[in-house]
Amino acid sequence: MSVIDRLRKRRFYPVTIDGEVIHIRALLDSELKTVSAFQNEDESIGFAIGCSLINEDKSDVFTIAADESAKQFGARVLAEINLPSDTKAELTSKILKLSNGPPSAEDLKKN
Repeated sequence: MSVIDRLRKRRFYPVTIDGEVIHIRALLDSELKTVSAFQNEDESIGFAIGCSLINEDKSDVFTIAADESAKQFGARVLAEINLPSDTKAELTSKILKLSNGPPSAEDLKKN
């Protein structure tokens, strides 16, 4: 495993949403740049969730198809997950918190 792979692997964190533990990762700089182009639209929420959700085996839950735009990907993710708005808001908040800088020492100790 390369150094880059090890660094990326470390960027996965368990979070609790509605009593369920799921794994998310921070958005990459390239993903933040992509989503900033349509950040005030619903599809941006789907894009952020789709890029950040990780299976227990650390594989991506969603992948962008070769012929799919970022906006189309976000719309597809929203359609597939069909979550209540409060759950989407909580999940998006946790993703953005993780993406906006390194976790605190307390978060690292819990992890």
